[in-house]
Amino acid sequence: MAETKHLPEIIIADRGEFEGYSVENLINNLNIKIENTTAYRGDLKGFVDYRLDATLNLCHLQKQENIR
Repeated sequence: MAETKHLPEIIIADRGEFEGYSVENLINNLNIKIENTTAYRGDLKGFVDYRLDATLNLCHLQKQENIR
């Protein structure tokens, strides 16, 4: 099994967001659980997008610190 030290335990996605991707690889090989938001709950999309942006910004800042 792959090293999962810095990977999330759970990914929250919109319904169908991972369609066409190999979600089974995330679940089976990386031991990541995929949770979908409730159907027809567009109001939850903003929360998911906000958290993703915050996480990506934090990763970007950490990457910059590691370069220095």
